[in-house]
Amino acid sequence: RVSSVKQAILLLGFDRVQHLSSAASVFDHLQKKAPAVEELLALSVLTANQSIELAAQAGFGKAEVAYLCGLFRNLGEVTVAVH
Repeated sequence: RVSSVKQAILLLGFDRVQHLSSAASVFDHLQKKAPAVEELLALSVLTANQSIELAAQAGFGKAEVAYLCGLFRNLGEVTVAVH
């Protein structure tokens, strides 16, 4: 369990924490603006989690990049749903 930003940075590294917090900020903003996109956002997070696992199995060194790609895989659909 991670209880502070400092602990998260020590465990995950600064880049990963920065990427994850950026994505969380965008998703929080979208959910506040259009609560109906919650299911789309949940699908994005599931895809991101699968992407990080596949990246590890494939030997891709930057798992956070794979996570973000999975996270934003339906960005167009989310954008349309918000507007």
